[in-house]
Amino acid sequence: MGKVSKRGTKGGFDVNPQNINRKGRPKKEESMTYIIRKVASEEEVLFKGKKISGKEAVARKLIEMALGDNFLALQYFCNRLDGTPSQHVVQTDDVEDLGLTPEQRKERILELMRDRLDRSRGD
Repeated sequence: MGKVSKRGTKGGFDVNPQNINRKGRPKKEESMTYIIRKVASEEEVLFKGKKISGKEAVARKLIEMALGDNFLALQYFCNRLDGTPSQHVVQTDDVEDLGLTPEQRKERILELMRDRLDRSRGD
């Protein structure tokens, strides 16, 4: 005999049987990643009258789009060349709403940032 689910009424197979993926994960040869890699690695693709590799065709199309007016293509292209820019976040528990005015809060944050900078320099 199989196990009976005791998960209750907040989800699970017994409540939502239509959500079960009965076939399971797709086989490697059927996955979108596999198909894209296969097509991109084909020996020759006809691109604007030239026979070039699939990867080169994608790169040329991306550059063409980036040089046009497609901002997302330009952003993707730059991120691929130089890497995605890191975003630094300053988080501290020292700044709380202790009845400080916005100006006082700003000064406190600047003070904490200066202290952190001094510590990182070894001053």
